[in-house]
Amino acid sequence: MRKAIQARTSEDHDAAKRLLDAAIAADPKFAPAHFHLAQLASAKGDHARAVRHYEKTCALDPRRVENWAAWASGLVELRDAKKIRSFKARLDRAPLAPPQRLHVLKMLKPQPKVGGFGAATKAEANQMIRHLVDQDATKALALGRRLLRKSPDAALLLNAMGSAHALAGEFEQADVLFRRAVERAPDDPSVHMNYARFLLGQERFSQALVHLRRSAELRPGVAQTDLMTAAALVGDEQFESGP
Repeated sequence: MRKAIQARTSEDHDAAKRLLDAAIAADPKFAPAHFHLAQLASAKGDHARAVRHYEKTCALDPRRVENWAAWASGLVELRDAKKIRSFKARLDRAPLAPPQRLHVLKMLKPQPKVGGFGAATKAEANQMIRHLVDQDATKALALGRRLLRKSPDAALLLNAMGSAHALAGEFEQADVLFRRAVERAPDDPSVHMNYARFLLGQERFSQALVHLRRSAELRPGVAQTDLMTAAALVGDEQFESGP
C-alpha cells in the first residue's frame, strides 16, 4: 500500500494500479486497496469503476463513514439516478449513527464550482486539462498564457498554470500561481488539493497537510484526499521539522 501511495503521489498511475491490484490479489477483502483503486479511477474520470470499488469498500468496512461519503461523491459524478436510489436504501441499513447518515446524504447534492476558468470556453478548459493529463507542459503553458490574458484572476486557470509550470520544472513560478489560486478561491477544495500535491512533490509536508486538511473540511470524502493525507503523514514522520 505504501508503494502504491508513493506511486500515486508521483503521478505514476499505472504503477499505482498494478500495486493495488496486487494487494487485492493477496487479500481480496483488504478494503483500503479497493478504496484507493476507487480514488485512482475517479482521478482518471472513470466514475463507474470508482463507484464499483467504493461499493466494495463499504461492504468490507461499513462502519467507516468516509467510505460512504466517498461512494456518495462518486455517484454524484456518475449521475445515475437508479444507483443513487439503491445507495440510499443501503445507507439506511448501514451501521452508522444518524448524524453520519445525514452527512453522507448531503454528499449526494452536487457542489457548486468556485473560481472557474474565467472567460475560457468549455472546449478551452478541457484542452488545458488534456495537456496536463498528457504532461505536455509546452502546450499547457502556451494555452494557459493566452487564457490568462483574458482572465488573470480565474482560480482554476491559475491552478492549472501552476501545474503546468511544475511540469516544466519551474517550481518558483508554480508556487506563486498555486498561492494566487488559493487566494482567489479559498473555499474550493480542488484548489487546496492541487496545491497540496505540488507541496508533497517539493517535500514540504507540513504545508501540504494544511491544505489537505482544508480540502477535507470543504468536501469530506473528496477523491484523493485520504490518499494524499496518508502520503503527507508518512513524509511528516520522516521530516518532523519540515518548513
